[in-house]
Amino acid sequence: MDIFTTLIQTTKKLGISGYAYLRDRIARAYQLSSIADLIINAAANHAGA
Repeated sequence: MDIFTTLIQTTKKLGISGYAYLRDRIARAYQLSSIADLIINAAANHAGA
């Protein structure tokens, strides 16, 4: 359960829907970037601000 909670909190901080992210991964649609890529992009944007 901790992993699910962390995933939802992380997606919320990144401004995307946790439900949409999970649905994208379970369906193997891969329309959304990986969590790792989203975190890297957010950190780069924050550092450049």
